[in-house]
Formats: sequence, structure tokens, C-alpha cells
Amino acid sequence: MNGEMNQRSGFHYAWVIMVVAMLVLGVFGKLLLGRIADKYGIYRALIFGASTLALSFVAMFFASFAWGPWLVAVIFGFGLALGSVLPPPVTASIYGRAMYGEAYGFVQSSVQMGAAFGPLLVSFIFDSSGSYYLAWVINIGFALLTGFLWFLAHKNAQAFAGKTEK
Repeated sequence: MNGEMNQRSGFHYAWVIMVVAMLVLGVFGKLLLGRIADKYGIYRALIFGASTLALSFVAMFFASFAWGPWLVAVIFGFGLALGSVLPPPVTASIYGRAMYGEAYGFVQSSVQMGAAFGPLLVSFIFDSSGSYYLAWVINIGFALLTGFLWFLAHKNAQAFAGKTEK
């Protein structure tokens, strides 16, 4: 892409590289989160996943600095793993094989609702206030709440292990 085309398209090499870096780090984040879940257990994986996702929104507060977007790219790359790596093992450990498909459908629907409405909420907050500050605070809370609720669901489901309605 030459300079003139770069200007007309609105893409700048640094931003493209940053997005690619975030996605590549997302792959490593998924591998790392899976390794943590396998080696240290689901609770430590939940803590790591929810913490890195929450920290990615904390990093958004520094996006105006020259190094801020790179910090966001690195941390969010790892934080992305929470929504894709942990739902299957958490669901399987709660519901077992007999009800996994049905239960995972509901879990995945919830994840997708958050992915669909989250950007709309962030946009609405920015359009209403002229700032992303409240949006990042809310997303930090949602990230931590997600990890906490999955932890509670897993913990409370242990009493029903091996019991199904089917």
C-alpha cells in the first residue's frame, strides 16, 4: 500500500500492526489459559482470564499515551481468551456430558449477547458523555463479575455432580 492509498483508506500501518499483534497474542493467550486450566485447575484459569480481561479495560485508560495502544493490544490479546477458552470446560464440569450440548448453547448465547451489546453500550456511553471512562469502568466490572459468577456456578454445581434430569 503506498502512502496516498494509505491516507485515503484511513488505515495506518501502526494500527494494522497493533491489531495483528493483538490477534496473534490472542492465540498465545488461548494456549496459556488452556494450559493454566489443565495444569492448575479451572479456578486459577478463571482468575487469570477475568483478571486479564479486566486489566485490558484498565489499560484503555492509558490509550491516549503513545505506548497506551500497545499496552491495550498486549493485555487485551490475552484477555480475549476468557470468552472462548473457558466456557466449554466450565460448562462441561458443571453439567457433564449428558447435558453439555444444551447447556453450552445457553452459555454461548450469553457470551454472544455480551459481544453484541457491549460495543453498543460503549458507543452509547461515549456519545452521551463524550468520554469512554464510564464504559471502561463498567467493562472492568463485567469482566470481574463474569469470572466471579462462573466461579460460583462451578462451586455450587459440585453438589449436583452426576445428577441429571434426563
